[in-house]
Amino acid sequence: MPTNASAHNGQSTGDILDILKRDHGRVDHLLDQIEDTDDGDEPRRAQLFAQIAAEIGVLSDAEDQIVYVSLESRAGFEELIDGARQDHEHIEQMVEELDQLEVTSGEWSGKVRELRQLVRHHVDVEEGMLFPKIRQELDAQERGRM
Repeated sequence: MPTNASAHNGQSTGDILDILKRDHGRVDHLLDQIEDTDDGDEPRRAQLFAQIAAEIGVLSDAEDQIVYVSLESRAGFEELIDGARQDHEHIEQMVEELDQLEVTSGEWSGKVRELRQLVRHHVDVEEGMLFPKIRQELDAQERGRM
């Protein structure tokens, strides 16, 4: 699942929030796929996990370097940005833990479920609180400069 790299390097004219929401959906879809695999399906799990890890890395970097940096000096965003960055740390730590486990183990499957919960929480807060606040505080032109 390729990430919309052009969206993250400034070549896209779309709204950054719509792009990030679409990318959130891609990660969610990959997590659906990986959860649907059997313990013995090592090649498929390894392939999906590699995609998830890459997608999360790119998305996390894009959110931090494009959105959070643009907002961190604006009043009223500090707590949301701090929470989102903490979420990123937890998610990235879980990805690292998963990378150290055998994809066929029960422990790995449990950690994937934990990863999904962490990602869902992060997305729920971003899309439910941060994105609406950004839309309220920044007009389309300001969002387009992100």
